[in-house]
Amino acid sequence: MLASSTSSQTAAWRDVIVSELTVETKTGEVVVDGASMWLRSGRLTLLVGPAGSGKTVLLETLAGRMGRGLGIGS
Repeated sequence: MLASSTSSQTAAWRDVIVSELTVETKTGEVVVDGASMWLRSGRLTLLVGPAGSGKTVLLETLAGRMGRGLGIGS
């Protein structure tokens, strides 16, 4: 379940499950490949990885922003 407010730009998720998510740029470059996770409500989740591994793109994709500036999305 997603709750959002356009005036303060906040979003809240409850128990998000992502399975085999792949994100490509318009040029075909894969920036997230086969990501799967379960984000449980009330739990702290740490997302770690080396620079350029797609952490920001993954979070922007989940937030619906689809990696602005990367040519991702429509």
